[in-house]
Amino acid sequence: MPDNRTAQVLLAVATAPPQKSAGVAIALWFFLAAFGGPWWYLGRPGSAIGAIVLYWICGALLVVGVGLFLLPILWIIDLLCIFSTIRKHNRQREQQLRAALAA
Repeated sequence: MPDNRTAQVLLAVATAPPQKSAGVAIALWFFLAAFGGPWWYLGRPGSAIGAIVLYWICGALLVVGVGLFLLPILWIIDLLCIFSTIRKHNRQREQQLRAALAA
């Protein structure tokens, strides 16, 4: 029978949000960026909807030629934001686990 401390640690680990993988997010970005794929994976529905709107506006602007300049900028900004969100999420998860282990 586990002692109280072991039970607390197991509960903290079990209830902590799962760590997010940069590889999965990048694969989703590569294949499903226009549908907000990486943002749904990261649990950010507002960012997913924003990405959908921006990618489709850039897609529509491709007809005029303006999208050729805007789309690469959007890709770079999206990638940087994805990496930042993953780091933030994983750091928060680590802090939650450390706090639970220290208690």
